[in-house]
Amino acid sequence: MKRIPLIAIGPHFIRTATKKQAVGAYKRYIDMIHKSGGHGVIITPGPYQANHLAKTFDGLLLQGGGDIHPRYFGQRMPKNAKLALSPNERTNFDLGIIRAFLRLNKPFLGICLGAQTLNICLGGDIIQDIPTQCEDALDHTRGQHLTHIHPKSKLAKIVKVAKLKTNSLHHQSIGSLGKNLMICAQAKDGIIEAIESKNHKFALGIQWHPELHGKIKASQRIFKAFVAAC
Repeated sequence: MKRIPLIAIGPHFIRTATKKQAVGAYKRYIDMIHKSGGHGVIITPGPYQANHLAKTFDGLLLQGGGDIHPRYFGQRMPKNAKLALSPNERTNFDLGIIRAFLRLNKPFLGICLGAQTLNICLGGDIIQDIPTQCEDALDHTRGQHLTHIHPKSKLAKIVKVAKLKTNSLHHQSIGSLGKNLMICAQAKDGIIEAIESKNHKFALGIQWHPELHGKIKASQRIFKAFVAAC
């Protein structure tokens, strides 16, 4: 019987209706992993080492979330932008677990916040608020737009198309690239929509949410390629 890859899913921090703290994962991530032949397991911060988790699991997926505090990439809070900050506990955990998986060259897929965290982990930074910092930018906070895939990227080989209509649910984006990362997709306004590592077998960060478009072949191919790499 073929072994099913075990995929670690980094936690989303949730505040319940009764104001209790909880961690979890959106079901669509889990469903896409399962449909692609893997088994997703939500991991949580704790006293154990990130290295232990990296040795235990075959791959890592980091889901979307809030905004990373700018101190993590050497900037200050913007004056005119309203940030919905992700808990520092999550940011610290995410950065540590990415480093551990990349150190072992194990597959990584980061979506939205997960993609931005990959960039920060490798020394890059973030455009903190597209509407106030980027003139003539598209509205990236809602709707859909066309995303162009760079033809020489690994992502192009995965999705097998030159352009995609992608959803857009973010006001931040990847700024300066981290070490050994390359742009593999952009919107027509120049905003980076996907990055990948040149030094790892599979380390991909996607700004849009392919899990929300699970019936589209390109979305399916992204998750299948990720699980297959595990």
